Amino acid sequence: SFDLQEKYAFLGKFGFGVGTGNYTVRLRLGGKKGDPGRPTKNISLRLESYLDEDWPQALEKEDPCERKGKAKKARKVVIPPTGEYSELVTGTVSQSIRSHVWFYTLSDCSQIPRALSDGRMKIEYEVVWKQQDGSHFSVDQRWALPANVVSLLCFTVFSVLFW
Repeated sequence: SFDLQEKYAFLGKFGFGVGTGNYTVRLRLGGKKGDPGRPTKNISLRLESYLDEDWPQALEKEDPCERKGKAKKARKVVIPPTGEYSELVTGTVSQSIRSHVWFYTLSDCSQIPRALSDGRMKIEYEVVWKQQDGSHFSVDQRWALPANVVSLLCFTVFSVLFW
């Protein structure tokens, strides 16, 4: 979970390999019903996806609402005020030449004043990213499990021999 105090919040990043991967996202308001400052109406936020090549240029924009021009994909997410999860937002990412890291953010750049800009609001979220083969590992972590297994075996042998 995170506090969405500003108009913009970083959700996470994931490196998709060559092929077609997918993701699902759902959000809900944290806290309890009746908390001070809690909205009484649905909240519409924008889920934005940025390609690794465009992410540095997006961050150079001081006004977070100007960053949306660099987003490759954007989806509307409606969060109910009841504390229930939003509808599941699903998407696919296809790459044919090389792997790319995708950055995901939430933004609220509407001109309608609401509780987001007046105070803190806790947003809880669930994100599932999957490679084409169903793996949940980002491309930058693909060798993490084998490397850890080899390290564990080496340290076990070392401990047995020199203990």
